[in-house]
Amino acid sequence: MPSDVFQPDIFLINRKLIYTAKMGWPVMRVAALRKYTADVAAITPKEDQT
Repeated sequence: MPSDVFQPDIFLINRKLIYTAKMGWPVMRVAALRKYTADVAAITPKEDQT
């Protein structure tokens, strides 16, 4: 069956998606948090310390 041929490819794609979900999304989340904290740090000290 052709499905037996494509099964390892689907398995590898699923592993890659799981790896991306575990590793890629936290990296993007950390980058977004860093950008957010940088924006907040750029705005709030001027308002708080005046």
